[in-house]
Amino acid sequence: DKITLANPGTLPAGTSDRTYSAWVKSKQADSNRFWLGFGRTNADREYLNLGHRADGHIRYEDRETHEGWFDMNDNKWHLVTWTLNNLTARVYVDGALRATIPRLSNDLNTLMTNAYLGVAAGGVNQYWIGSIDDVRIYDRYLGDEEVALLYSLEYPPLPTITNHPDDVN
Repeated sequence: DKITLANPGTLPAGTSDRTYSAWVKSKQADSNRFWLGFGRTNADREYLNLGHRADGHIRYEDRETHEGWFDMNDNKWHLVTWTLNNLTARVYVDGALRATIPRLSNDLNTLMTNAYLGVAAGGVNQYWIGSIDDVRIYDRYLGDEEVALLYSLEYPPLPTITNHPDDVN
């Protein structure tokens, strides 16, 4: 399944600072799978995809492919956050910085002709297999402290134990 976001032209694009964040849980890593896709897959590669590669490690694609900082194929919830600030992309997992990627050019031209949840840009393949929750799109850069705070404020609570065994010492 996928969700097509309405009015993608109102989302941050081009070289503007921005942050994308979501709680995601992967259930299968048999190929590249994406939970977020912006732009269009064309000869100019005007897109951004966030997800994981076939072995479950995080993968982020724009005009280039960047991957491998964290294995998220463990059927657990993870907060994945991608930021762009002054042409430097950053990838966070569970509030911790995992990668800093300086842009080789000043062009991250994610034309907002298409925006999807649950599939890569283009909306036709590489569907996410798992769960997606609490997707956030900011039209500004969130710094290290803000991303860490976002994680700590939203971290799923530990389960409540309602039944205790009688013979515990």
